[in-house]
Amino acid sequence: MPILNSQYTVAADTRVKIASADNMPQTVLVHDAENGESTEIFLGNATVDETSGLHIHSGDTMTFTLRPNDELYAYSNQGNPTLHVIQIQNND
Repeated sequence: MPILNSQYTVAADTRVKIASADNMPQTVLVHDAENGESTEIFLGNATVDETSGLHIHSGDTMTFTLRPNDELYAYSNQGNPTLHVIQIQNND
């Protein structure tokens, strides 16, 4: 069971792929590491933005189960927030 650790800085008005597709289901943990900053991050598919994404609050951690071939993206509409991501992939 591979575990992948990553850190991403999401520049304002950009989308960043934070979890790549796999051929098996996978668990993805996302932590918004901006504990005191006034930044916003939204999570979703490749077209995520502030109107369609799931908002994660500063300092919070969310867990997702991605189906095979699904990817997870982050979008920020202000600041340069940092995300910590752990992907737990299943073996074939």
